[in-house]
Amino acid sequence: MAYCDMPATLRLEQVDATGNVTATLDLMDETRGYRVNSFDLAFPTVREVVAALPTRDGDYDTTRLFGPRVVTVAGWLTAVAGLPRQQAWQDLAQWCQPRLRPRLVYQFDAGMPVYAIGLRGSQLAAPFVERYTSDFTVSWVAPDPVAYGLVQHSQIVQPQSSGTLGGRAYPLAFPRTYPAPSPGGSGMGTLVNGGDYPTWPTFRIFGPCTAPAVIWVTPAGGAVVFTSGLSVAAGDYLEVNTFDQTAYVNGLTTASRYNYLDFAQTVWQPFYAGATTIRFAPGTWSSPCQLLVLWNDATL
Repeated sequence: MAYCDMPATLRLEQVDATGNVTATLDLMDETRGYRVNSFDLAFPTVREVVAALPTRDGDYDTTRLFGPRVVTVAGWLTAVAGLPRQQAWQDLAQWCQPRLRPRLVYQFDAGMPVYAIGLRGSQLAAPFVERYTSDFTVSWVAPDPVAYGLVQHSQIVQPQSSGTLGGRAYPLAFPRTYPAPSPGGSGMGTLVNGGDYPTWPTFRIFGPCTAPAVIWVTPAGGAVVFTSGLSVAAGDYLEVNTFDQTAYVNGLTTASRYNYLDFAQTVWQPFYAGATTIRFAPGTWSSPCQLLVLWNDATL
């Protein structure tokens, strides 16, 4: 049995709600008793949407999306100095609990981007046959089959129109930090998804402004538009998660503004691979209103 010295990076991470890594297990660390000889990111299942054509051969096929994918790592557990094989087994088994939602961070080849994919436990097998070594196979299901780059990109877009809205008449009880302004003010910004698959951005709309709107210019089709009844105060921001289709003031789930969406004009659309140009156009605004766009490159 030969040890395959790949991938370059393969580790499990538990991440809390704020994005901090709270636990990790490096599967490429031989001193922990792990030796990997294969890593399989199985192609996602295709979520078929078909219906039989009633008057002729064939099906009406509107299939467009993927379902989950199975991620499998295989190798062997070994006893190393000060660490029995059983400890390596127990440490790995902890990451297979179906209630957990860890992520697997991987890089096939040095010099390529590092990606992470979310998991939930599925299967683990490691028969104890030999005295010091056990072959193991561990599988997880990735409910979201897309992997995302670890580096989060950000860009500021200034509002388009002239604004008239004033700020708060009273000081905030706690400090707020705005992103540094950028030159311009055309309302236009071009964002680049360096991956090969669509990624869903997050928008932070900093006040003061009313009726903010983010429009996809190229490729056209997407829009997140709020009604004139929505006002974002100075010192606050509205966080719009396009993947979850949520809108929270200052990111607080107790302060939803989803009901202010203009559902007749809003079309949820990702950033496709390559460049996307958007326009930020509040109804009214005044400085330091701006849009902060956050996204991660995506790949299959």
